[in-house]
Amino acid sequence: MYEYTGNIYSVSWKERMCRQNCLRVRAKINDYVQARKQGKIKSKMDGNDLLTLFMQNTEIFTDTFIIDELLDFFLAAMVTTQSVT
Repeated sequence: MYEYTGNIYSVSWKERMCRQNCLRVRAKINDYVQARKQGKIKSKMDGNDLLTLFMQNTEIFTDTFIIDELLDFFLAAMVTTQSVT
């Protein structure tokens, strides 16, 4: 279906719940990124963090790209932590 419409449709309640949760997480990360861009939240690392580096080059690092990368790092850290414990 995606091939023809460009949309992802959830069939089961689990798929719908997973999609809703993904959208919520992306929205939270987007809110944080926007707050950082507007200066409402400051970096606790004196500007030596990944998000600051991404925000320095807005032609390459779009908001969608930044959100995707932050999710990747978060999920990788979560999986690493799970495998260690």
